[in-house]
Amino acid sequence: MSASNDLTLLNDFLSPVDSATIEANHALNPYLMGANIQYFDGQELPNIEATRIAIIGVSEQRNVVNNHGTADAPQKVKQEFYQLSAFNDFTKIIDMGEIKAGATPKDTYFGLAKVCSILLKLGMIPVVVGGSNDCAYGHFMGYQELEQDIHYVHVDARLDLSFLQDDILSNTFLSNVITHKPNYLKHFQLLGYQSYLLDYNLMKVLGQLKFDATRLGALQEDWKEMEPHVRDADLVTIDISAVRASEAPGNGNASPNGFFGDEICAMARYAGMSDRVSSFGIYEINPHLDLRNTTAQLAAQMIWYFIDGVLHRVADYPIINENDFILYHLMMEDTGEQMQFMKSRKSSRWWIKAKLPGSERHKLIPCSYQDYLMATRNELPERFLKGLELM
Repeated sequence: MSASNDLTLLNDFLSPVDSATIEANHALNPYLMGANIQYFDGQELPNIEATRIAIIGVSEQRNVVNNHGTADAPQKVKQEFYQLSAFNDFTKIIDMGEIKAGATPKDTYFGLAKVCSILLKLGMIPVVVGGSNDCAYGHFMGYQELEQDIHYVHVDARLDLSFLQDDILSNTFLSNVITHKPNYLKHFQLLGYQSYLLDYNLMKVLGQLKFDATRLGALQEDWKEMEPHVRDADLVTIDISAVRASEAPGNGNASPNGFFGDEICAMARYAGMSDRVSSFGIYEINPHLDLRNTTAQLAAQMIWYFIDGVLHRVADYPIINENDFILYHLMMEDTGEQMQFMKSRKSSRWWIKAKLPGSERHKLIPCSYQDYLMATRNELPERFLKGLELM
């Protein structure tokens, strides 16, 4: 597709940033984000060589459940983001404006999918600010034209799944993701769920599909253990209800329990650090329920940390030069089998090097130092066992 066609499509589905906002932001203190980033004005494509992160708002809430008001979130979050300190690589960030609301929510999803698809093909990383959770379905659909299997990680206190509902709602949208045809969802992972908020019959469905779910408590035991969960993801989305109500009150489904603000920011940074994550989204922020813009501020900081992670990528995966890694060999006493671990000299991240059944090829399973220590005690890490199931 030509550049002119891309520009036409972007203008078909986007409302560019208005000139008044651009002018006001350029008048901000020069060390602030708003005074330094680029803005899509609808006149020309972003400078690909100078742009890496594209921030997109999507003001859609017609299929929201128990959280009406999310349509006003993108502007609130962006306003807080503009007030944060700029990076040295500020020219790599562009505010693309907002997705135009379609005649129906499905039309909005389609527009979001098209814009994400264009940006992904241009090598940019879309950062989507919702809007209700069902917009994550349109976000996911942005990968369809890439014709590749993807690994999707969603952070949420609940499992937004139901096979009794045909509509795409904010609390059922994952059903549409999982059942979409053609099926290019290679793997799905739910992070941060709270057991007392789940239907375990639906959790059994995840297990039958060989998808993963990790509860909140397991992630909070050690922050560093969160990183391997997002390292192989292509798409990472976060429902702000995964954060406890005291930290993010702007959500109609907020719970007394959940991630703390610094924990969810760490999660966002880990996602940004992944060499594979190509898109990020935050949904379900409701400014009408927010206190002193606390939730909007937290979402803006999550975006800041995600971008900080992207700017600190070290490109140690996929592995090109094994000299950049330290290889550890362990013999498991019970089975007599050898396990191999690899540690990056660049980032200190760990992988398990697992041999594919009936082949001389290997698969790298993201892991942590704690997994290595378990293996030295003759214990098989759970990540290794789950990785084998996906081979």
